[in-house]
Amino acid sequence: MHCNNQLSTSLVPVVHIADSAPGDYEQLNAELDSTETKLKFFTTANAAICHARQGDRSRGGNLWFVNGQLPEMSGTELVAILREIFGQAALVMVGDQYNKQQEIAAVVAGASMYVCKPVCSALVANLCGSLRLEPDIPSLAAERASAHQPRSP
Repeated sequence: MHCNNQLSTSLVPVVHIADSAPGDYEQLNAELDSTETKLKFFTTANAAICHARQGDRSRGGNLWFVNGQLPEMSGTELVAILREIFGQAALVMVGDQYNKQQEIAAVVAGASMYVCKPVCSALVANLCGSLRLEPDIPSLAAERASAHQPRSP
């Protein structure tokens, strides 16, 4: 798996979406205020994993929406991987249609909740507010930490 090392420099909190059909989120994107929330799409599980591994894993407030079926693996497999990487992140499994077996598998894999498309903007806004999402800049935490370090004379 080859990872692109290009990182976001946005100062806007980011909601990560792993779904091979990003067009399904056009209404959500239109409803959200782009100055308050940005959607970052990954059309493959591998791209999502690469991005997740580049980030600051110690930082809380990660929010991921993962479709139940991705090209390389199931959404439940990706949820399990993201749970290992982020621990307490909010991981939401998204079904194209309601599927009881998929919902059960998602919760077993570590999903925080299961929803069906279309994803509601009120849910996203509520989760963003609850989690106090931070900007998607892996180096931001390091910069903040170094700013609080005592300087040598």
